[in-house]
Formats: sequence, structure tokens, C-alpha cells
Amino acid sequence: MSLEAALNAASLALSAGAVTIVLLVVPFVIASYRRRGGLTFWRTAGWIATVVYAFAIWTYTILPLPGPDDVWCVGAILDPLGSVRGALHYGSEGTSFLRNPVLQEMALNVVFFVPLGFLLRSMFRRGVAAAAIIGFGVSLLVETTQLTGVWGLLPCAHRFFDVTDLATNTTGAVLGSLLAGMVVRSETASLGPAAGRATGDPTLPRPVTAGRRLIGGLVDLIAAELLAGAVRLPVILGGALSGATTMEAVAITGTVLAFAVQAAFVLATGATVGERAVLLRAVPGRLDAWIARPLRLLVGIGGCILLSGAGLDLAASLLALANAATMLLTPSRRSGAQLISDLRVVDARAIEGSHTVEGSRVEGSSAEVGPAVPGRRGRRDRRP
Repeated sequence: MSLEAALNAASLALSAGAVTIVLLVVPFVIASYRRRGGLTFWRTAGWIATVVYAFAIWTYTILPLPGPDDVWCVGAILDPLGSVRGALHYGSEGTSFLRNPVLQEMALNVVFFVPLGFLLRSMFRRGVAAAAIIGFGVSLLVETTQLTGVWGLLPCAHRFFDVTDLATNTTGAVLGSLLAGMVVRSETASLGPAAGRATGDPTLPRPVTAGRRLIGGLVDLIAAELLAGAVRLPVILGGALSGATTMEAVAITGTVLAFAVQAAFVLATGATVGERAVLLRAVPGRLDAWIARPLRLLVGIGGCILLSGAGLDLAASLLALANAATMLLTPSRRSGAQLISDLRVVDARAIEGSHTVEGSRVEGSSAEVGPAVPGRRGRRDRRP
């Protein structure tokens, strides 16, 4: 594979991985908060790397696909020592180690499978034996895909099936697993017994941090875009866009759908889709729910959706930034919309679990998750 082809394959892997990650953000956040109690930086980064690496294997295996007039058939290299003899041949002709093309290809095959073993060990807790088996299996799948002409998509094999690649790829996976083992041990030694421990009991309340609020806001924005895109994409793919009027109608429908979904959550519970994804709930203040919730919707995510749908992207961005800035600056981590509507956010587990909320602290927990839920009379008498 030429350098240009390799760069194109890498670019495609990153692009396809980015699109997939955006599509999976909402379910990933929901599953992480319910299974593990929250998100961690390294686990999130590991899953992102896993998605991108999976696409990298696909692109480097298949691409570039030859055109109908450019297909040339190759066979299979079944001699396990063929590459070794090829490397020695170049060496006997005076080619240096760094310039030996056969050695370069073997080294790249090893390096390319190192991330597989590393991710298997660090993310999925699979050891060296599993890395060797899975590395061999993935390599065999790659080579078979090439041997069969992408499973019949091409009239014949457009790349060599090489048994040496099976060995080098498997070696790379094993080396990646060993490397991950050293990194994990090093981290455990430096951080102490808490290193590598799970995020704790997922049923216990957690602090309402700025990062958690930002993740919820990100989920809201992505969910709104995906809902609007779900309306536009089938129309675009179906070729039904025949004029400006149709495009405008599709855009309005997407905006209405995104707004309706958020409105259903906020009006029913006081919390947005993103807040519920990160296990946050809304607690009313002095205003009655029938006033507070619509107010929160229009000054918050609902207003952003409507402004953006009306073509006022700058106003929508300013409203979103104002809410985010207020949330970052207030100790209670309330957005501007929540301050205006007098709605507070608390950890859902502090309300739904068996923990007693006293003041702004969950009894039996060091995490400040929000105020108590006072009665109707107490809400009217108590100032925020």
C-alpha cells in the first residue's frame, strides 16, 4: 500500500469512527451511568479508540478497491519462511535494515496489531492467551477477506494471502497485551489500591459536577441534531427534495420533532433528555411545576432548538453559552434556565434510592447532590 493510500485509509477510518461515535454517544452515556455509575476518562477514551481501530482494520484490509478495469489477480503465499528469505535476499544485496522493504512490511504488520492486544487487556481484561487467539482470528479474517476478493465483491483476490502475516499480526497482538499488562501494573503501583477499581456502587448518589452537567448538555445537543437528521436523511436519500419549499418543510419537521421530544421530558419531569441520561432529576422550588417547567424549556434547550430552527443560529449559540456559563459559575450547577424557573438538579439515586436527603447532602455519602425535596408549604416559604 502506498503512502497516499495509507493516509486515505486512515482518514476514512477516522471519519467513519467519528460518525459512529456521535451516533453512539447517547446510548453509551445512558449505559455507562446505569451500569458503572458514571463516566471515566480512560474508559471513554478506550471505547473511542476501539471504534476507530475497528474501522482502521476494515479500511486497511479492503481499501483501496480497484476499479473494474484495474483488477489484477494475485495468489496465496503459503511458505511461512518466504518473507524471511525475502528479507535476507535484500540484506545480501547490501540493503540496510531500515530500507529493507520486506522487514518494513513485517514490522508494520506487527505494529498494526499492537493496539488490538492492548485494548483487549486494558478494556476487556483479556490476557495474553486471549490476545494470541483473537489476534490470529482477526488476522485470518483479514487474509481470507483479501483471498476471496472481499467475499466475492471482486472477481478475484486483489491482495496476497500471506501466512507470514498471520504470524506477525498475532505477534503484534501478544506484544500489545504484554505492554498493556506493564502499563496497568505501573498505574496500580503509582495510584495504590484504588487504581483499576471500578467506579463504585452504581446505585449510590454521585456529586452534581460541572463535567456531569456538560455531558448532559452535550447529549441534549447531539440528541436534537440526530432527531432532526432522522427526518432529513430519508428524504435526502430518497431523492425527494424537489425544491426550496420541500427542504424548508423537512427542516421545520425536524425542528418540531426535536423540540417535541425535549418538551415531553421537560414538561413531564422538569429534566431534559441529557440530564436524565446522566441520572439527574429536577426538584421544584417556589414556582409551581406548571409554570417552572415550560419556563425552563423555553429559556433552555427548547429555546435553543427553536432559535436554531428559525435560522437564528447566533442567538441559539448565545443562549446555550449563557446557560452553560451560569451552570459553571453557580455552586449549585444550575443553568440560567433553571435559575429563572427555580428548578434544582439532584442525583436521581438520592431520590429513587433508600438514601435520606438532608439539606444539600445525602446522608451516608460525602457527595453533595442537591437540596432536599421540601413539601409544598416549605417550598413557598424557603428562598433559593
